[in-house]
Amino acid sequence: MLKPECTEALSFDSPPELADVYGTLIGQDDRVMVVGPSISSALDAGLLYFLSRHPMVTILDPRFEGEAGSFGRQSVVVRHADGRGNIQHYLREIDMLRALGMPLGIPNWLGSESGLQKIGLPDASLDVIIDHDTLVYVCFELCSGRRNREHFLFGVLENYWRVLAPGGRLLLQTNNHPGRWGKRFFVPQQIPVDRLLREVGFSVDHETVMDILKIPITGEVFDAIRMLRGEVTATSNTGELWKHLRERDGSYWLEFDEPHHPSPDLYIACK
Repeated sequence: MLKPECTEALSFDSPPELADVYGTLIGQDDRVMVVGPSISSALDAGLLYFLSRHPMVTILDPRFEGEAGSFGRQSVVVRHADGRGNIQHYLREIDMLRALGMPLGIPNWLGSESGLQKIGLPDASLDVIIDHDTLVYVCFELCSGRRNREHFLFGVLENYWRVLAPGGRLLLQTNNHPGRWGKRFFVPQQIPVDRLLREVGFSVDHETVMDILKIPITGEVFDAIRMLRGEVTATSNTGELWKHLRERDGSYWLEFDEPHHPSPDLYIACK
C-alpha cells in the first residue's frame, strides 16, 4: 500500500476518470513534470490539462538528441518523442491556443539534451511526474527482449526517483492486458512494472481508471477552435481539436479519451 501521505484523499467506489485522480493527488503548488508528448494525433492531453491548471509545467521529451536503440535494436533511433510528431509542434500548438484565449501556463521544456535516461534536473526538484503510457511506448520501441526491457525501465525509474522530492509521486499509466496493440503494453507476466517500481524504492498502489481527460473552456475558445476545423499543417495539428469539443447546458470543454489504445492501469508510486 501507499504511504499515508500519498493516499490521504483516495476514495473511489468505481473506476474514476483520470482527471478526478489528478485532482485528488496533485496540489496547485506542486512542481509537475509531464513526460511527453505521449501518443496523440493532436495536442498531448495530459500536458494541456496541467497547463490549464498550473502556472508552469516542466516537459521532458522522452528522447534526447542522438539517443539510439542500444538495448537490442542497434538500428533504431527514436526520431520523435511519440513516433508521430515532435515536441516543437506541441509547443507551437500551445502558443496558438493561448492566442485563441485559452489560459494556459508556461511549458518549461528541458530541451533536447534531456531524455528518459538523462533528466536535466537537480535531485529532489519535483513533486509529481506524469507518465501517460510514454515510457511504455519508448521502451518497446528501443528494446527487444525481457532482460533489455527490464534494464532500460529500471534505469528510467531510478531517474524518476532521483528527481522526485521525498513524498513525491510518480503517476505511471499503461495497459496490463494484451490486445490489438498488445506489444506496447506491460503484460504483467512479461514485465512486472510494480516489482520494478518497488525495487527502485517506491511504495506502489494500482488503480483502474477511465482514461478520459476533460478540460473546461469558454464559449469563445469553443467557437475559435471550431473555426480552425481541418486546418492541419506541417507544423500544427490544432485543426484536429474540433473533434474533442463538447457542449452541454451552456458548458464547454475539450474531452480526450483513447478508445483504440486506452491505458486504464495507473500505478501511483510514492517516494
